[in-house]
Amino acid sequence: MGCKTNHYETDAVTEQFRTAGFEIVPFNQIADVYVLNTCTVTAEADRKSRQFLRRARGLNPQALVVAMGCHVELGADNDTAFADIIVGTRGKSRVVDQVLAWLGTSAASEAAAEKEEEDIFEEFGAVTQQSETRAYIKIEDGCDSFCTYCAIPFARGRVRSRDSERVIEEATQLAAAGFREIVLTGIHICSYGAERGQGSEALPELAALLGRIEGIERIRFGSLEPQSVTPLFVARCAEVIGLCPQFHLSLQS
Repeated sequence: MGCKTNHYETDAVTEQFRTAGFEIVPFNQIADVYVLNTCTVTAEADRKSRQFLRRARGLNPQALVVAMGCHVELGADNDTAFADIIVGTRGKSRVVDQVLAWLGTSAASEAAAEKEEEDIFEEFGAVTQQSETRAYIKIEDGCDSFCTYCAIPFARGRVRSRDSERVIEEATQLAAAGFREIVLTGIHICSYGAERGQGSEALPELAALLGRIEGIERIRFGSLEPQSVTPLFVARCAEVIGLCPQFHLSLQS
């Protein structure tokens, strides 16, 4: 559930569980472990997060229930009592370690318990098994805007950009896996590189690097903020090979 960034992270964690030897089953089937990536962008998202947590516990009262994501990061309410492990928005890349430690199949590692550094982008590695026909690459997390109506900056934290080398590495692996179209996603991708002092040119410059990768034919951006789509930004985008000439602009009331 949730945004495209949430979906990317869900695919990443799913791939890690599969690599660790777990069998992935539909959510409505009886399972030993349930992992829910929650959302808090709207009241309805909070309601659904609570609903799914209760449903997981009801499907198998003896199962291990893991809650991660924005809803539980903000400590929304006492419904988090339905979860045995609560991760929030940081430390998702170590959920498998925590589950294995809980189940007693591996020694609990200090890394699994440590709090993720707030100013560092959390790496999942290349996510080559995705649930979409297009491949998504997370390039950024967090938001510095703090709009009056939005709780996401409090849930996700400040802007943290992924190193371009890691983005290129993942895109190269996705191309080798057969993906021809990639979508760059994040919480506020127009802020990519902002914490490093980079301007609005950072995002199209990253796209230009990806356009040189053999096998990548189309590149798209996730949602963009209207105020960030300046004439300079558009001009830089026009120079990028393979960048699709359509933007999705987020309009909020």
